[in-house]
Amino acid sequence: MIDPLIQQLKDALQLMDSLDRRRDELSLHVWALAKAAVPELDELGRQLWGDDQTGVAFWFCRPGRGESPAEQVAAGRAGDVIQQILRSLYGVYS
Repeated sequence: MIDPLIQQLKDALQLMDSLDRRRDELSLHVWALAKAAVPELDELGRQLWGDDQTGVAFWFCRPGRGESPAEQVAAGRAGDVIQQILRSLYGVYS
């Protein structure tokens, strides 16, 4: 017989894994919407991350540390996000 607390732990871990997968899916969806709204993001994202759409989506929607790039674009500040990517690519404001 499994200890009830161990079973609760296993259930919680399974739920957390499911939520992580859902967050990844939503991040890719948010990134796709942003690229459609601001096409320049797609090209710049490819320059910095290559074909790693999961990596760029994770960065774009990253939790914590203030506003995410996704939140900045949604607030009408796509130019700020573009500047962040350009700084990462070239090390200067472009």
